[in-house]
Amino acid sequence: MLKRLNEESRRMTLEEELQFIQIKHEHELKEQAVVTYHNTTSDNRRYWKRELGEAIRCIQELYDDRIYSISEELDSTYSLKLKEFMSRVTTENIGTDRFKEENRRLSAQMSTLRDELSNLKIQNDKLARDLETKCHEKEEIEISRREKETELQYFVAEMEAIRKKLEQFGNTSSTYESLEAEIMAYRKLLEIVERSCSFRLRDVITQEQLNTFRQTEVTSGDSTKVVSLVEKSEMSARTTYQRTAKGPVAITDIEVGGKFVMIENTGHKEEQLGEWHLKRSIDGKDDVEYEFPMAFVLAPGDKIKIWANGAKPSDAEQRDLEADVPSWGTGNYITTKLVNPANEDRATHIQRTTYA
Repeated sequence: MLKRLNEESRRMTLEEELQFIQIKHEHELKEQAVVTYHNTTSDNRRYWKRELGEAIRCIQELYDDRIYSISEELDSTYSLKLKEFMSRVTTENIGTDRFKEENRRLSAQMSTLRDELSNLKIQNDKLARDLETKCHEKEEIEISRREKETELQYFVAEMEAIRKKLEQFGNTSSTYESLEAEIMAYRKLLEIVERSCSFRLRDVITQEQLNTFRQTEVTSGDSTKVVSLVEKSEMSARTTYQRTAKGPVAITDIEVGGKFVMIENTGHKEEQLGEWHLKRSIDGKDDVEYEFPMAFVLAPGDKIKIWANGAKPSDAEQRDLEADVPSWGTGNYITTKLVNPANEDRATHIQRTTYA
């Protein structure tokens, strides 16, 4: 467009120059006409008329040639500039198309990278959940291992208690045999001296020798076991207690008649026990359950008894609780659990009683 404007300006300049030449020639013609007017001869008039016509014809031809050459030059210049402009526009369009194609390619690549990033985030979250699950499984395995170790220590202590019991039983058997022989001697003497005496010395001595009681307590880590052995005549009853806790709150004592259950906070801060439960299973079939009040708090180092309904004495601690159960129950195999609102066992007390 700039070139076209320049050519237009050049054309106007040439037209003005042509107009100036025409004016100049007209002025010369007028001067010649004046000269001719003063020269009144017919020859001069014919001569100048012929010369003037010839001059006008030459000027017209020059003017036409000039106009034609200017027009051709302008047309060729305009065509050339138009071709250059169209070529430039085509080149720019090709560059624009190429840029658009590159932009589309980059957009598609960016979308693919976004999808890959989303997939990687999903895989990362999955791996994080798997790692967390593995950590929980590892913790559970570690807890199970500690429980097994505690149980093993308990069985070792129980075997040691049984060994000592057997040793004591062997000593008691030998003592019993010697006493039997002595009793037989006294009995024969008594039968001779007093036939009618119904005093049975053997029964008294045997009863005094066979009534025994033995109790052993074993503590290991967060688990405590109490082994009680009661022997009377030819019947013996063995009761074992196993206590475990996964935190500062533990079940420390249970009344054998089912009157109360005692819990204790062995930690250094208050424990919120609102909506926690005490669950008691007796011989695998009788379940007793108690839910703590909503705002119940157990202070550090504090012990609380949860009495059965009607079993709480008048001199009991004021902070003790009373459950809406007639009795905590008795049996040979009793499991008492302290469960949080997430249904997780936080403390366990197991009582086993066997007879022989």
